[in-house]
Amino acid sequence: MATKNTIQGTMNWAAAFILNRPSSGVAGAYQEPGLTIANLIMSTILAPPFAWQWNRSIFNVATSVGQSDYTVSLPNFGWLEKATLSLSGMTPPVVELQISPLIAASGKNNRPFKIAMVDDDNAGNVTFRLMAIPDQVYTVTLIYQKAPVQATTLFGASLGSITSIAAAVAGSTVYTASGGFTGGAANGLVGQYLIISTATSSANNGIFFCTASSATTITLNNQNGMLQAGAAGTAQAGTTWAPIPDKYNFLYERGMLAHLHAIYDMATYAMELQLFFRQLVNCSEGLSDTAKAIFLEDRLDMLRTEAAAQAASTAAPKRAQ
Repeated sequence: MATKNTIQGTMNWAAAFILNRPSSGVAGAYQEPGLTIANLIMSTILAPPFAWQWNRSIFNVATSVGQSDYTVSLPNFGWLEKATLSLSGMTPPVVELQISPLIAASGKNNRPFKIAMVDDDNAGNVTFRLMAIPDQVYTVTLIYQKAPVQATTLFGASLGSITSIAAAVAGSTVYTASGGFTGGAANGLVGQYLIISTATSSANNGIFFCTASSATTITLNNQNGMLQAGAAGTAQAGTTWAPIPDKYNFLYERGMLAHLHAIYDMATYAMELQLFFRQLVNCSEGLSDTAKAIFLEDRLDMLRTEAAAQAASTAAPKRAQ
């Protein structure tokens, strides 16, 4: 499932709902608060207890007799969703391991029945512990959810150096790169917001929606484009919501809108964030009704606490008697 929707595109969509107030560059902070809001939303969607098929990864570990701890390189590890133990000839041949928050080292060798993550060095190396200590060479299969990759900018890699720009026609401007645009062939950049910078004419610079692209040209929704030849600027791609598929756009759009309202309208923020949490729970995979209820109640309690704190901070001070 491809991800083409960009963070900037979501911010542009949300602008109309906050009366075109800024979502980046607020108080002079570069790309903020939009960038941090996006990371907060992604972290919420990808954090426990939410497990997604498109964010799942599998890794096998061969055990050694008499060894309880195993350190493996998993740079993208988020949290352990499930683990199994398998051995040819074992009855049954595959058993599920109980996942525990922490287990002590055991001195007895036997078939393991528990697993816990006991260390993460924050450099991609994760240590797991088995209980009991393996008495044979088993295969432990780790099924885990990948950690969110935090966005560091709304616009990342350069797509190419623009060599010429045509004057706008019917609201669109065509930008050409003789060396080509990365990913532009066969309309590969359509649907993304691209940033054009360093062009001589300021009318050609900005953030524009891409409506067509080829290996050497991009057509952007810029109705003010001006004819320019020679060294004409650079094009950069917008940071996407990957790994969240585009079909879940309703989640991060609601989340972005809620958090932007937190700046300008706290009452609307509370309602929007409730909708975000409810939508997230409703489309989540594998959660029981009890788990969904617990998550929602916890988040709603948080919102009620925030609302009370906001009311207290804005209340008129009492006059001294």
